[in-house]
Amino acid sequence: MGSSKFLKGMMIGAAIGGLATLLDPDTRKAVGNRISNTGATVNYYRKHPSEGFHQLRDYYEQASTFLMQNVNSGIEVVNQIQSVMDTLDKESDEQTGTMETTKLIE
Repeated sequence: MGSSKFLKGMMIGAAIGGLATLLDPDTRKAVGNRISNTGATVNYYRKHPSEGFHQLRDYYEQASTFLMQNVNSGIEVVNQIQSVMDTLDKESDEQTGTMETTKLIE
């Protein structure tokens, strides 16, 4: 019950805030231009749906390539960190062995 009133209040507050910003003529003009541009874009893709699908596929391929490159870079960094950790562990083990040998000799 409480979350329903919260969301309802939030939506009403957002609507009132949005309407209040439209009192400014520059804001009204910018919003009108944005709506007009969006409408023109929607009409273009409505008339040329294959172009929209082609662009969507291109964006997907670009995002996929970008993601794979970054995943591979991340894996490479993790491997380098693991290599450094292995080297440090090996040196630590060698120093511990040297210290134990020195104690036995004394």
